[in-house]
Amino acid sequence: MRSVFATFITCFTLFNMGWTQSQQPESALRVGGLVAPAASGGLAGGIKKPELTGVDPVDLVRRSAQADKENARRGSNYAFREHHYQRDLDASGRPKGWHSRTWDVIGLEGSTYRKLVMINDHPLTAKRQKREAERLRKETERRRDEAPDKRKNRLLHYNVALPFDRFSEIYTFTLLGEETVAGRSAWVIDGVPKPGFRPQTDAEKEAANFHVKIWIDQDEAHPQALELTVSGGHSRLQKGTRARSEWTRLNDGTWMLKRTDITWGVRLFRVITLRGTTEDTYSDFQRFQVDSKLVIDES
Repeated sequence: MRSVFATFITCFTLFNMGWTQSQQPESALRVGGLVAPAASGGLAGGIKKPELTGVDPVDLVRRSAQADKENARRGSNYAFREHHYQRDLDASGRPKGWHSRTWDVIGLEGSTYRKLVMINDHPLTAKRQKREAERLRKETERRRDEAPDKRKNRLLHYNVALPFDRFSEIYTFTLLGEETVAGRSAWVIDGVPKPGFRPQTDAEKEAANFHVKIWIDQDEAHPQALELTVSGGHSRLQKGTRARSEWTRLNDGTWMLKRTDITWGVRLFRVITLRGTTEDTYSDFQRFQVDSKLVIDES
């Protein structure tokens, strides 16, 4: 599974809205109906003001990014079920339609593959099942026959996170205090874009429009929750677009994305404005071997 920061930078683009995400091999926040941050149910007791003056929020963020990067390697060895629900809204914010899809994310020749299993919460028709089975068969054969260099690039695609060496240069971080998330103590850190920051990549350019809030596990430094709000005027999304993700810790110490909720608005070609909410949930985590292979019945 992707690292937390790479996931969020990706989810705040159009490419993870709607059905385009079905073409991606990885789960994204994916990348996420709108649940406001306070309604997510993961936090308890409110933020306690910090008593330790020696806690450096910049150092905590750096440690968290490193912990997340290391965890991404372990998380990529898990299969799980992904459910995506999207509600489209009109200009007044009233629902005007919805759709959903459900995938089984499985291991296939060293990385994951998203197998469609439900549409709008209903099982696939026999015709669609056959089509999905054929897609899986072709992808399995393609991966088995791919050249070593292409295989290497594919595996890197699943595991490499964005470079965060400039992350502390993008934001000014402030330690807000401590909070309990799912029974675990967390540092709560607030980040606002630094005035005058000059982005060097498209990801940095987009990130410079976000107001961030991070809950970092005090014992293991991995993010427990993350909220992003578009506050700048140069994002692909409208101001006020908001996303929240939460992670869960499995028994073996691996952190996995549990859910993402996004409320978004985007203006296309400066003419069409789209609005909606998305909810992505992840469950049924099962570890598989990195070299897992799918056996296809040719009979």
